Amino acid sequence: MSSRKEMVERVMHTLSEAESEAGDVLREVTRLAEAKAAKARAGLGEGVDRAESMLRDVGSTIAEEACSATNALRTNMREHPFVAIGSALVIGLLAGALCRRRRTTARR
Repeated sequence: MSSRKEMVERVMHTLSEAESEAGDVLREVTRLAEAKAAKARAGLGEGVDRAESMLRDVGSTIAEEACSATNALRTNMREHPFVAIGSALVIGLLAGALCRRRRTTARR
């Protein structure tokens, strides 16, 4: 009987050691995961900063080009007012024709 008791005690001792080692492994894995997560967060922050900077640059470039195009259009309209009026007239006539065509097509 004592041999069975000794075997049970050895098994219990072995299980206790395994539990302790599993706890150590779990703590180490948790520590490594936290370190990797912190590193990933730092890298993500840098990426977001770079993206924001690029968007600001693109936005300012687009704004500059829009201002330049607006100024060129205004200059062109001042130099050639009849062409501007004629262009607006043609665009208006085309828009009216397309709208009228849609209405007649929709009614059928």
